[in-house]
Amino acid sequence: MYYSEILECGKFTYRKHHFPWHLHPNYWSFSLTVDGSAELIFAGRPITVKAGDMVIIPPLAPHRTVVEDFFTYKIIRVSVGNPALGGAGRFCGHLVRDKRAAVVFHHWYERLKASGSAGLPGGFPESFRPYLPEESFGEAAGHSPLGQALAYMHENFSAPVQLEDLSRAAFLSSSHFQRLFKQEFSISPMRYIQSLRIDKAKELIIRGNPMTEVALATGFYDQSHFNKYFKMLVGMRPSAYSAVVRND
Repeated sequence: MYYSEILECGKFTYRKHHFPWHLHPNYWSFSLTVDGSAELIFAGRPITVKAGDMVIIPPLAPHRTVVEDFFTYKIIRVSVGNPALGGAGRFCGHLVRDKRAAVVFHHWYERLKASGSAGLPGGFPESFRPYLPEESFGEAAGHSPLGQALAYMHENFSAPVQLEDLSRAAFLSSSHFQRLFKQEFSISPMRYIQSLRIDKAKELIIRGNPMTEVALATGFYDQSHFNKYFKMLVGMRPSAYSAVVRND
């Protein structure tokens, strides 16, 4: 597995918020709960994460988080290039309850924050590698129908994308395509597009791009449309997210 760059490094606090089902097409998420608790659901099973718990979620793993009271966590997201074009993974993630792992995460996080390394190559802790599979992707890869549709999404996410465009790229009927996609990813094709656009928007925000440019560059109609979906999937407005992740 190739970890090309650190895309996100920040500490987030949420009050009551129910995140919808989503996934991250392009990066691994490593998080450490600092305070409070939340229910994390992936692979069809809910788990309660609390202070000291580390969670590792790979690209393409559908999940949702439910915060009923408050929840504070630190997160590092690591790019793996474009895994979606290499296929979909069956690796669902890890809940790690190990004080040594928490210490390693903390040192990694503090080093990145001190160096302002978001968006740049970053050293990956070797002690975390046993938690990761050598190969996570494969079944929807290459020139398979879903692989073709994923390639189309990643090439055209900034433009209007309709279900008919995706089923045509996959050489399938719309109904057959939707059924196969939901079986593979547990979310709809349109939710995948939303997740991809928000991930791309995060990258642009971290680089300091103006919000109006970010909205248009990632396929949203206007700033209001962008704000709505960003808050739904990220739990806060784009401006609040920028204040957390940028080292200004």
